[in-house]
Amino acid sequence: MGINSREEILKQMAGQSVTFGWGAVTVFNKTRLNRLLEQQYVSRMEGNSFFPGFAGEISLSSSSNATVKLDSVILGKPLLSFEQAASLDESMATVTLNIVSGNLLLMQPGEKAARVNTSLKIRESHGYQVTMRLQLSMITGSVSELGVVMMDLSKGVDFSCNLLPDALDQVPLGTGFKDFFNSLPETQRVFVLGVLDMGSYDPLAPKEFSILTQRAPGADNLTASNYGDGGVVVFVRVAADTEIGNLPREGSGFPYLIPDDQDELGQDIYSAAVVVTQKWSDYVNDKSIEQLSNLLVPGADSFLSKDSAEPFDYINFGNVNPSATQLVIHPLLSTLKVGQTQAFSVKRSDGTAVSGVTWTAKSLNSHTLKGDGAINSDGIYTAMGVDDIEADTARVVITGTVILDDVFYKVSAAVMVTAERMVIAPQVSSRIIELTPKTVTLFAATSATSKLTWSLSLPLVGKLEVLGSGNTAIYTPPTAEQATFETVQVISVYDEALKETAQSTVVLFNNYLSLGVSPAHTSHLTRGKTVTFAVEDDFPADTTTWSVIRGGGAFENPQSGIFTAPDPVVDPVTLVKCVKTSGIFTFTGYSTIEFDKFEEGLAGQSWQSSL
Repeated sequence: MGINSREEILKQMAGQSVTFGWGAVTVFNKTRLNRLLEQQYVSRMEGNSFFPGFAGEISLSSSSNATVKLDSVILGKPLLSFEQAASLDESMATVTLNIVSGNLLLMQPGEKAARVNTSLKIRESHGYQVTMRLQLSMITGSVSELGVVMMDLSKGVDFSCNLLPDALDQVPLGTGFKDFFNSLPETQRVFVLGVLDMGSYDPLAPKEFSILTQRAPGADNLTASNYGDGGVVVFVRVAADTEIGNLPREGSGFPYLIPDDQDELGQDIYSAAVVVTQKWSDYVNDKSIEQLSNLLVPGADSFLSKDSAEPFDYINFGNVNPSATQLVIHPLLSTLKVGQTQAFSVKRSDGTAVSGVTWTAKSLNSHTLKGDGAINSDGIYTAMGVDDIEADTARVVITGTVILDDVFYKVSAAVMVTAERMVIAPQVSSRIIELTPKTVTLFAATSATSKLTWSLSLPLVGKLEVLGSGNTAIYTPPTAEQATFETVQVISVYDEALKETAQSTVVLFNNYLSLGVSPAHTSHLTRGKTVTFAVEDDFPADTTTWSVIRGGGAFENPQSGIFTAPDPVVDPVTLVKCVKTSGIFTFTGYSTIEFDKFEEGLAGQSWQSSL
């Protein structure tokens, strides 16, 4: 038995009202609310009101003159949690959005010649997130016929983003995303938590409401199974009330009204509850419970009563589930690699399968049929190949349509398809060799069940330590000066299940660079394309020679600075070097190049920022 069982809640309610003068109270836990947010996230992809890609430059706090560049950052569904932020005093919820894909580039600040510090190619399994606190208590209403309870992401506070390890950098990164949400129209930044129909005139019809958040008992304990659990509580003035009640404070004794009882399979039995104050309990009927429960229930879902009691106030314990007339698609949201398959099905709310479904797949990033992938009549979707994806991550909408009993139904799911099956973050980094070396933390994004083998290229320079389950490793550069000014250490990780290898390139320099090369770093170069390099200073040179130190591609004329990418692309990174001589002096400069194996297509709408 848990610490907040149905029996324990009834003991707390016995002999006293817990409504604080309100006619009714409803509470819904985060699981059901997050399911609603996920549904809206998917439906917006179908309706072209999804989050656009984020791109921009953000100034950081921890390093002077440091600027991080973000490109094609795709955010996942918003998720509510209550581990720290929720309190009846402040009524805050934590909102988290995973970063599904994108790119980050941080150039090393404060040096004469620019060099890349960190270049990330992001996958959702890397664990990068945007977080904020949202004060839901500010959402109050008095509605005559129809009202909407909204979660506006632009109203969040304390934004943070963990794309970089330094806590001082995470705040300005978060501020960049706050500005991003501020720039979006309501159709993209606002999520609906409930639609309130106030057309009824019976005594328990909702007329005015206030919303608070509440953490579940024990949910602030990191080791607890319910860590982060909690709910949104709606205090309702009903038509029979002559005035509104008071709002409880933390420590006031207001109970968390959702029991933590579980069935024999370990599943929660309850996810919602409706309370009606004792003096109005005679008015309780199925219609009134439906009206009150609809305050925070999506239109296609319904409150399903499991049991009720009346220790003093009336309480109805239940669940929020798809209504009897709703069809549900499985899975609603999934992630695939190029060429992988996923089976989709449509079911009734009771779990029975629906036959005769017509399936379609449409990529938001492609303008070709091959770029959509393919789905057959059995609902088996096959993602597009790497030559047709047209983006590092493609967003695909899977739609199933069917006619049942002369009623037309349409349900949709979302698939994120990534161009590469394995990615290491960072893909490129550089370090100056010094007595106190600055380490590089690497994370391999691949299948969770894979056995990974890490290795360093020869000759071995520095050391590599693999952590935990094997997806994370720490590379420590050497402390002794190397025989050549520049050393390239390639870190490889092999996935035994995929039979594939991914690489991270660390460029080590004996000292700070003296010659600037433009561009100092190039991203997204594709097969056969060219880039022209130039020396940044204007000192006269006797000779200027360009060469490839490591990786694919070539300079057809070593004196021209025109580089041509390989075709096909094999190595993900190339390091180029420029040697400039002037009399007895020799200067060297470097640039790194990252390649994409896909051809860029219609990447969709993008939001640009320069902070």
